[in-house]
Amino acid sequence: MSEYKQKNRAMNCRPLTFSLSCILFLASCSNPESSNPNQYLKEVLLNLDEIKSATFYSRGEAWSPGDTVPSFVHYSYFKTYDNPADTTLGVKWVTLDSADTTQLRFAYDGKMRASVYEDKQGIMIDSFNVRKLPFRPVSVPFYNYTQDIIEYILNTKDSITLDLDDLKDSIYVKLTIYEEQKVEFFGQAYHMPEPPYGYTDPTSRYELWINKSTNLPYKYRREMDHNISVNSVFNSRFNSVELEDIVAASYFPGGYEIRQYGKKRKVASPHELLGKKAPDWLLTDEHKEKISLNELKSKVVLVQFTSVNCGPCRASISFLNKLASEYSEEDFDLVAVESYTSNTNVLSSYRKRTGLDYKLLMSEKEVNSNYNIQATPIFFILDQNRIIQEVFGGYSGDSTDEAITEAINKLI
Repeated sequence: MSEYKQKNRAMNCRPLTFSLSCILFLASCSNPESSNPNQYLKEVLLNLDEIKSATFYSRGEAWSPGDTVPSFVHYSYFKTYDNPADTTLGVKWVTLDSADTTQLRFAYDGKMRASVYEDKQGIMIDSFNVRKLPFRPVSVPFYNYTQDIIEYILNTKDSITLDLDDLKDSIYVKLTIYEEQKVEFFGQAYHMPEPPYGYTDPTSRYELWINKSTNLPYKYRREMDHNISVNSVFNSRFNSVELEDIVAASYFPGGYEIRQYGKKRKVASPHELLGKKAPDWLLTDEHKEKISLNELKSKVVLVQFTSVNCGPCRASISFLNKLASEYSEEDFDLVAVESYTSNTNVLSSYRKRTGLDYKLLMSEKEVNSNYNIQATPIFFILDQNRIIQEVFGGYSGDSTDEAITEAINKLI
């Protein structure tokens, strides 16, 4: 049994515990009715229950563990409405552009979700009939999300620790979940199945900041071993608009192509580039230095399109490190191209965290498009004339290692 599973199995026998900071908070609490953490959180939950509709602005951030700055930051405007008839998520909402609140980004009406892709002038709708899951993989709006976390704290039998601190104007709540599966919230708590490449640490951490004047949350932080997200809200208004029967389609922008999730469509494949000259690129590394494909002079170049949040990509690093060390610079060069982030600090953090020991560059939309990148990892093997000789999609351990090594050796 792995070390973390032994640790967590032992912890599962322990009752829910409270830290010293929590005790100190209770001792100094000015509200005589708050005699324990659960009582205080019940009061917050009652306030959340009173929110039948809400409008608010939201700031969302996403991080890779170890990063010092977020991978991306986005602002949105939400309109949310209680929907008790929907027993899965219990809420319907639209997410709009914060700068233009007529521009739809996302909608959920209890029957389907709709995601808008402005760059492709398209809308993807999902009626949850294609992929059968025990939950709907949709993160609910801020107040519903924090409500689900508090309900979990009050009712769970999982092994957890809970800390509360008084921060003068707010109450800080830290929830740590010690289970063998990560816990995510999609309308309620779900223990998530372990992905094919496993977890480094299945511990789940959630933090809440609660405004003492309103006893309502205004910020949360979610931390997993593979991803960190932070969300905060401002300019919130509650129960000031009539409950709407939201129909997602009524918010769709005109002229956009509408596609059903799971419906196959012809998309350009990376394999279509076989036998063609590799599109040139000029990309930035973590030191903000520019490197072009044309300046690489080795006989063979392996270009991997990767992602810092991709499990199979991370699993391939050990093999790629070995490849990079086995050949001379004259014979072979290896370049990994991060396909989704636009933050060079993420590259530095990823290199340190994973031990990656070869070139790592930050892609651009045009480059992803030129190489028909739809998913990662994708490996392109280029000969001395930079003709694409092989394309490998995905990563399957030894079988992929052998196929790539054989293709390289044929060209040297």
